[in-house]
Amino acid sequence: MMARVKLDHATRNRIARVLDAGLPTLGVVVVLAAVLAGGGGWGPIWLAVIGLLMVEAGVWRLGSRIVHERRYRPLRREVHRFIGLARELHHASAAVDGGGDEAAHQRLEATVASLRGSLDRMIAVAAKTEEDLKAEQARPTAAAPAVTVDL
Repeated sequence: MMARVKLDHATRNRIARVLDAGLPTLGVVVVLAAVLAGGGGWGPIWLAVIGLLMVEAGVWRLGSRIVHERRYRPLRREVHRFIGLARELHHASAAVDGGGDEAAHQRLEATVASLRGSLDRMIAVAAKTEEDLKAEQARPTAAAPAVTVDL
């Protein structure tokens, strides 16, 4: 198992930029070397395939994904949940607009309440890492000021 090296944000960004620019460039060089080397057999073909895969990895920016380390996962999870709720809001609203019954109206109201709760959670977890949230949960809680959002 490889040990993970902790890098600061600027170093990770620099490495990502180098990988994103370097992978396709190196891939093109490898493909050209395979073509120019010519020869018979499978060697140049495999070399060209490896070069093409490197170009593809650069196109998909896989280099930056290798060194990227997500820090604010709680916010990302809550935003993902919020997007799902927005889809649910669309369906509930369409049901109400289509002449929905009382159940459709209740579903719409429940979805709006869920969206407001999700927004409050996004505000609460913004700029916080998993470690920050665990540390907050471990501390005795004092009465925190309530955050309200008018929609």
